[in-house]
Amino acid sequence: MKAMILAAGFGTRLKPLTDSIPKAMININGIPVIGIVIRRLIYFGATDIIINLHYIPGLIISYVENLNFPGVNFHFSPEDEKILDTGGAIRHARELLDDGEPFIVHNSDVISDIDLSQMFQFHRASDALATLAVKGKKSERCLLFDQKWQLAGWENHASGEKRIARPSRGPDLNRIGFCGIHVISPEIFRHMPGEDVFSIITTYMKACGSSRILGFPVEKNLWIDIGSHSQLEEARRIDPAKYLPEITYDG
Repeated sequence: MKAMILAAGFGTRLKPLTDSIPKAMININGIPVIGIVIRRLIYFGATDIIINLHYIPGLIISYVENLNFPGVNFHFSPEDEKILDTGGAIRHARELLDDGEPFIVHNSDVISDIDLSQMFQFHRASDALATLAVKGKKSERCLLFDQKWQLAGWENHASGEKRIARPSRGPDLNRIGFCGIHVISPEIFRHMPGEDVFSIITTYMKACGSSRILGFPVEKNLWIDIGSHSQLEEARRIDPAKYLPEITYDG
């Protein structure tokens, strides 16, 4: 299984911590957050891990090249000139990702105890274009899903902007936050726009009228991003055993 970690961002809200290190390298209970994500992906079956890079890439490269996980291949997808946003980053790494099989995309600043194998199998069984981990978290922006958990739109609470891309015939839509973890089928590349920089959510909005973009609710799961100082401190108070699996090898 292939997986991609999005690690190019500046981590502006975590300054001054991110003045000298990328957000992905911030320490959570003795391990960089990207190390936590890597271990979880390997635990759930990833054998090829692609990491996009932009801000202070050398620190991430050095850390990853010193890891020793037998049978796991690491690849880097540098975005030298500019950050390409989530959709642009995925398309930029297409040659590394597209082997005809679904792949996982995981934000580098997220820790959780979500069962990625269960999510991956759900995606395969549903024949969806993409499956998004979603949770009722506090967020100015939320996704809108119908009662069958098919993506229907997007809403910004702060601005009042709302976009319905797939009209729902059922009752009120579920308003819920995206967790930065998705399983994506390679057919997604046919739906991507021509420009270099774009959000994957924009692609999902365009595709959901004709393709199945599904939500995978994780209400009972641990989930936290470290996008702010308060969230970082919250993450550091969590027992690592809750999200950091033990990896063992046969032989």
